[in-house]
Amino acid sequence: MKKIKMGIIGTGIIAEKMATTIREMPDVEAYAVGSRSQEKAQAFADQWGFARAYGSYTELFKDPAVELVYI
Repeated sequence: MKKIKMGIIGTGIIAEKMATTIREMPDVEAYAVGSRSQEKAQAFADQWGFARAYGSYTELFKDPAVELVYI
C-alpha cells in the first residue's frame, strides 16, 4: 500500500506533537517540513525522520510529491 507523503509547516512544539502522531500512522510518511529557516527545518527533519527540509513554506508547497500538509 502506498503511503501518503505528508508535510508539516513549522518546527515548534505543536509540529513535534504532529510528528509523533505521524509515526503512529501506518499509512502516512513523514515526508517534508517547512520553516522560515533552512537550519531549523533541517534540524527538525533530522530529529523526526523527515525526508525533505525546506527553508520556506512556499518551497514545501511547490514540492509535487507532498500530498497532505499540516498547518
